[in-house]
Amino acid sequence: ELTSASNCRTQMRILWWRMNANAAQARTIKGLILVAVGLGALTLSLPESSEPAPRGIALLDVDAKNVARFEDGSGSNRRLLERTAHGWSQSAPWTAEADSPRVEDQINALAQVQIERTPNVEGMTFLRRIALTETDGTQHLVRVGRRVPGASGQYLMVGNETWVSTGEVPSPLTVDEALDKRVFPFKRHKAGHIHLGPIEIEETRSGWRVRRDSSRWEMADQSSVTALIDALLDLRVETFSPAPATQEVFEVKISSHERGVLATRALGVDPWTVRVSDGTWAPMTPGLAPWIDQPLTRSTIFDFDPALVTRCTVVSTSQADALDLDPTLTERLLILQGRPTAPTSIGDESVALTVHLAGHDQSHRVQFWKNEGSVFASHGEDYAPLELDEVSVQTLRDALKGELL
Repeated sequence: ELTSASNCRTQMRILWWRMNANAAQARTIKGLILVAVGLGALTLSLPESSEPAPRGIALLDVDAKNVARFEDGSGSNRRLLERTAHGWSQSAPWTAEADSPRVEDQINALAQVQIERTPNVEGMTFLRRIALTETDGTQHLVRVGRRVPGASGQYLMVGNETWVSTGEVPSPLTVDEALDKRVFPFKRHKAGHIHLGPIEIEETRSGWRVRRDSSRWEMADQSSVTALIDALLDLRVETFSPAPATQEVFEVKISSHERGVLATRALGVDPWTVRVSDGTWAPMTPGLAPWIDQPLTRSTIFDFDPALVTRCTVVSTSQADALDLDPTLTERLLILQGRPTAPTSIGDESVALTVHLAGHDQSHRVQFWKNEGSVFASHGEDYAPLELDEVSVQTLRDALKGELL
């Protein structure tokens, strides 16, 4: 009996210990769960991590829009670019229009290069020179040395301190990257006078007129001149790598209505080349080929859209008051045709036909006269007269009701 009682007490102690142990484990697990929940909530409440801050600092504290002068290169291969009222232009090694967006992209790319301070390196040479001048006169000078061994960066000299770039410094722009490849960089609406070799084209109130070798003017075919201007604007330098000069050369000059020069070039034919500097020629696209022997003149007396014409009036030497012509004849009058001829004397009888255009406050006057059985037309004293064909003469007489000419 004593043994049984002792065993009973022992089993009770074991049971009590196990119960305490289980309770302790439960409290531990519960605590761990609470800690995990708390950490999760804390993680959710924290903001997302931002991108790591870039190493180093920016090479140049400039914006391309505020830069007026940009020089880059080494030795004799330095390129000087300057801002003008119309964009960027190259001043050296020769004068030329620059590719303005490309130049500004290059300046911004250089400015954003990241650099870090490094101990001065003895015997280091810095061949490449980058110099910028801002519009307020602030100047920046950076010299570029060799690549850092085992890295993508390069040694830089800023002021009297040596730095290294954390990445590769953009290379200097090549000539094909820096320069504007348009052969004639001008704005269409500003063009008012064009010299194409011996051909001269000028815009007047009556439209474009043309002459060759300083002869008398003739009215030009307006759509042909528009297509010629398109061709001039589309011409491109294929590459600025030098090309041999060609034997047949002619000058092209585009000027404003006030005769201010907008663009001028010497062009070579077969193959097509353009002179980019003294003695240096470059290959270009051949888009001007169809216009070399194109007369550009027109056979019609007028060159207007009938929808723009409000009325036609006529005045004769025998009748001073202007008379309105039948509107139904407008389209027929606008297709009167003739061919250039030698100047002839104007007889006692002549007729001035004036075409009035809507919305332009413009009127275009042409004089008609009869001489030795033929009828002639002229746009003015300095124009070559046109001899009308038989159909046009009859159309004109019908419009005038047979009373004149």
